[in-house]
Amino acid sequence: MRRRLRDRKTIFNRILFWITFIGYIAIIEPASIISFLGFYLLLALTIFFTLKSFLSIVRTLVWIIIIILYLLFRQFHLENILNTILLIGIFITFEIYFRES
Repeated sequence: MRRRLRDRKTIFNRILFWITFIGYIAIIEPASIISFLGFYLLLALTIFFTLKSFLSIVRTLVWIIIIILYLLFRQFHLENILNTILLIGIFITFEIYFRES
Protein backbone atom coordinates (compact mmCIF):
# COMPACT_ATOMS: atom_id res chain seq x y z
CA MET A 1 0.00 0.00 0.00
CA ARG A 2 2.75 2.46 0.92
CA ARG A 3 4.73 1.58 -2.18
CA ARG A 4 1.75 2.27 -4.44
CA LEU A 5 1.23 5.60 -2.71
CA ARG A 6 4.90 6.48 -3.08
CA ASP A 7 4.86 5.50 -6.77
CA ARG A 8 1.81 7.65 -7.38
CA LYS A 9 3.47 10.52 -5.57
CA THR A 10 6.64 10.30 -7.69
CA ILE A 11 4.62 10.08 -10.90
CA PHE A 12 2.60 13.09 -9.78
CA ASN A 13 5.83 15.01 -9.03
CA ARG A 14 7.24 14.21 -12.47
CA ILE A 15 4.07 15.29 -14.23
CA LEU A 16 3.84 18.44 -12.11
CA PHE A 17 7.41 19.46 -12.91
CA TRP A 18 6.97 18.80 -16.63
CA ILE A 19 3.74 20.82 -16.72
CA THR A 20 5.42 23.63 -14.78
CA PHE A 21 8.42 23.57 -17.12
CA ILE A 22 6.29 23.63 -20.27
CA GLY A 23 4.11 26.38 -18.80
CA TYR A 24 7.21 28.40 -17.92
CA ILE A 25 8.45 28.11 -21.50
CA ALA A 26 5.06 29.14 -22.89
CA ILE A 27 4.37 32.05 -20.53
CA ILE A 28 7.65 33.69 -19.49
CA GLU A 29 9.54 35.73 -22.05
CA PRO A 30 13.34 35.49 -21.98
CA ALA A 31 13.84 39.20 -21.31
CA SER A 32 16.09 39.12 -18.26
CA ILE A 33 18.70 37.00 -16.57
CA ILE A 34 16.15 35.96 -13.93
CA SER A 35 14.00 34.27 -16.57
CA PHE A 36 17.04 32.33 -17.83
CA LEU A 37 17.93 31.26 -14.29
CA GLY A 38 14.36 30.13 -13.73
CA PHE A 39 14.45 28.17 -16.98
CA TYR A 40 17.65 26.34 -16.10
CA LEU A 41 16.51 25.68 -12.53
CA LEU A 42 13.19 24.22 -13.68
CA LEU A 43 14.98 22.21 -16.37
CA ALA A 44 17.39 20.78 -13.80
CA LEU A 45 14.61 19.85 -11.41
CA THR A 46 12.51 18.32 -14.16
CA ILE A 47 15.36 16.20 -15.46
CA PHE A 48 16.36 15.26 -11.91
CA PHE A 49 12.92 13.96 -10.94
CA THR A 50 12.54 12.20 -14.28
CA LEU A 51 15.90 10.41 -14.26
CA LYS A 52 16.07 9.75 -10.51
CA SER A 53 13.97 6.62 -10.79
CA PHE A 54 16.12 5.15 -13.57
CA LEU A 55 19.65 6.15 -12.52
CA SER A 56 21.55 6.76 -9.33
CA ILE A 57 21.63 10.31 -7.98
CA VAL A 58 25.26 10.86 -8.98
CA ARG A 59 24.67 9.72 -12.56
CA THR A 60 21.53 11.85 -12.69
CA LEU A 61 23.52 14.91 -11.61
CA VAL A 62 26.14 14.19 -14.29
CA TRP A 63 23.39 14.04 -16.94
CA ILE A 64 21.93 17.32 -15.68
CA ILE A 65 25.28 19.11 -15.68
CA ILE A 66 26.17 17.94 -19.19
CA ILE A 67 22.76 18.89 -20.62
CA ILE A 68 22.76 22.32 -18.98
CA LEU A 69 26.36 23.02 -20.05
CA TYR A 70 25.50 22.13 -23.63
CA LEU A 71 22.44 24.40 -23.57
CA LEU A 72 24.50 27.23 -22.04
CA PHE A 73 27.08 26.83 -24.81
CA ARG A 74 24.27 27.01 -27.36
CA GLN A 75 22.79 30.08 -25.69
CA PHE A 76 26.08 31.99 -25.72
CA HIS A 77 26.95 30.78 -29.26
CA LEU A 78 29.97 28.82 -28.01
CA GLU A 79 28.73 25.52 -29.36
CA ASN A 80 31.17 24.13 -31.87
CA ILE A 81 32.44 20.68 -32.70
CA LEU A 82 35.39 20.90 -30.28
CA ASN A 83 33.26 21.86 -27.27
CA THR A 84 30.71 19.20 -28.16
CA ILE A 85 33.39 16.51 -28.41
CA LEU A 86 34.92 17.63 -25.09
CA LEU A 87 31.52 17.50 -23.36
CA ILE A 88 30.83 14.05 -24.78
CA GLY A 89 34.28 12.90 -23.65
CA ILE A 90 33.73 14.21 -20.13
CA PHE A 91 30.30 12.59 -20.05
CA ILE A 92 31.63 9.20 -21.19
CA THR A 93 34.46 9.41 -18.65
CA PHE A 94 32.04 10.08 -15.79
CA GLU A 95 29.68 7.34 -16.97
CA ILE A 96 32.49 4.77 -17.03
CA TYR A 97 33.86 5.95 -13.69
CA PHE A 98 30.52 5.79 -11.88
CA ARG A 99 29.51 2.54 -13.56
CA GLU A 100 32.61 0.78 -12.24
CA SER A 101 32.17 1.97 -8.66
